[in-house]
Amino acid sequence: MGMKSGKILFALLVLSLLLHPLSAQSSDEKLFDGLRRGNSQILSEALNEGAAPDLADSRGNTVLMMAVMFGQSEAVRLLLAKGADVNLQDNDGNSALMRAARNNRVEIAKLLLEKNTDVNMKNNKGETCLTIALYKRYAEFAGLIMRSGRIELSPSILFAASRSRSEDIYRLICSQVPPETGEKNSTFLVPFRQNKKWGFLNAATGHVAIRPRFDFAMLFVDGKSRVKEGNKWGFIDSSGNMVIQPRLDSARSFNQGLAPVKISGKWGYRDKDGKVLISPQFDGAMPFDDFGFACIRRDRKYGFIDKAGKMVIEPKFDSPSRFSKDGIATFSLGRVFFRIDSSGWIVGPIYFPGQKFESSIFSKKSLYTIIALALSLLAGVVVLFIFFRRRNKWAVRAIRPASIPGRRMQ
Repeated sequence: MGMKSGKILFALLVLSLLLHPLSAQSSDEKLFDGLRRGNSQILSEALNEGAAPDLADSRGNTVLMMAVMFGQSEAVRLLLAKGADVNLQDNDGNSALMRAARNNRVEIAKLLLEKNTDVNMKNNKGETCLTIALYKRYAEFAGLIMRSGRIELSPSILFAASRSRSEDIYRLICSQVPPETGEKNSTFLVPFRQNKKWGFLNAATGHVAIRPRFDFAMLFVDGKSRVKEGNKWGFIDSSGNMVIQPRLDSARSFNQGLAPVKISGKWGYRDKDGKVLISPQFDGAMPFDDFGFACIRRDRKYGFIDKAGKMVIEPKFDSPSRFSKDGIATFSLGRVFFRIDSSGWIVGPIYFPGQKFESSIFSKKSLYTIIALALSLLAGVVVLFIFFRRRNKWAVRAIRPASIPGRRMQ
């Protein structure tokens, strides 16, 4: 029995030693480990060992984004020095600069701006780093972005500035508006509130273009603005004339000449004259994109229709989307993401740049680690078992002659 136990113990020890190299931490895992610990030395060693500076997890979060979010300036410097791409976006379309804006990381933003990061990039919600900073009222961060001289002014930026409650930022942004902008040019009409009512200012002149008389007002898009009177929504033109009477339960912005409107719990589409072009039949609806498609929801599933109301992609996906500039939309089905073209063909699953790290505990390397530890533990148990078994055997041999009269000692 002793010889057999020894062989088992020897086999377990050999197997655990063979698995140990497989469980060793790779440079990529070391990079994430250094970031999680906030240890710049480990991070630097991992990069020198060949870890990719654009490494990302399954959600598209790159190590640069994580370093920005954690406020690790030294880690950001190391990653940028190794060529980390500042313009990569995660699954939600957020860039490293957007993460900096959301967490008010001014000093880190300066490092990113030195690498020519795209300040006009938008995430899946249509937010930019500047609009994020403005809505959060981070005046110093917003001023830094504005003074970079790369901002492309848009109505959403003007609207966010008007609600930032920072007069200095508002004046700084409005100073970028071309002075020749006319009073009736809806591009630079910005909603403002006075005596609990909403109207519109001309951002170039600062004059009231449409007097405050609405309970709420949104930006002008495609020449029309959504306004609220009581509990109902309607649309006005740049002169303040009501083009669609406020009888809608809800509405979204115009694009491609059509706007999603909600009546009696269902969504449909109307044109700029208020004519119903697509009857209310959906549980949810988004504005049309530049390709002439709109994302709709029916029975908790998402699909696409064209401007004629024809179903282009049947509602079968779990998340909403819109077509990007390359004509591809991103949908999720369970935990799997797909890239689909406008004809409904699956282009392929999403692969994010630098995605090499498997964060699951059941990755191959971590599985080898678990097996090696389990075998080592089992070997230890076998050693203890043999030790106590032999000890008990010796104890029995020691007391047996005295306890049994007439028995010869062995």
